Amino acid sequence: MTIFRCYNPHLQVDWVYAKAAKSLIDDKLIPASAFPDFSKETGFKAPQTHFIDNLTYDGTQPNAYINSFTIGLKQGDKL
Repeated sequence: MTIFRCYNPHLQVDWVYAKAAKSLIDDKLIPASAFPDFSKETGFKAPQTHFIDNLTYDGTQPNAYINSFTIGLKQGDKL
C-alpha cells in the first residue's frame, strides 16, 4: 500500500475511524450525535483560511493553493 492510498480520504472506503466510532455507538458507549454523519463525511476539513500566509487552503485542491503563490514553479512549468 502506498502512502497516497493510506492518506487519501477519497480512497478510504471503510475508514478505521468510522469503524471504531460505529463500534462505540453500537456498544452504547458514545452517542451517535458525538460523531459526524459518516455517509456524508469526506475526510477533508472545510477550506482553511488561517494558514500562516493567509491564503485559503482546500485539501481537495492542493495544487490551487500552490498555484496561488506568486513565486515557484506552477503546473506545466519546466526548468
